[in-house]
Amino acid sequence: LGALPLGMRLARAGGPRAVESHFPDGTLESRTSLREGVREGASTRYWQDGSVRAQGRYRDDLREGPWIWYREDGSIDHELSGRFERGERVGPL
Repeated sequence: LGALPLGMRLARAGGPRAVESHFPDGTLESRTSLREGVREGASTRYWQDGSVRAQGRYRDDLREGPWIWYREDGSIDHELSGRFERGERVGPL
């Protein structure tokens, strides 16, 4: 795995490696599983208050399966959310 972008670090998440990014104040912004340097598995993004912004999974560095995006009020953003195959949105949730 090469150099990580500024503000990102590797973390152990009970098995596969995970890369984390943080907001300037240090709170967690995202956590994504990696396998051999490629996004593989669970990924979660957070709003700065710690609530979930998006959740989904990667396969071979591409979005796969359901991805759910949330608005800041906690409601689901149906325009962004959907089912993905090989990184392409193929339909609604």
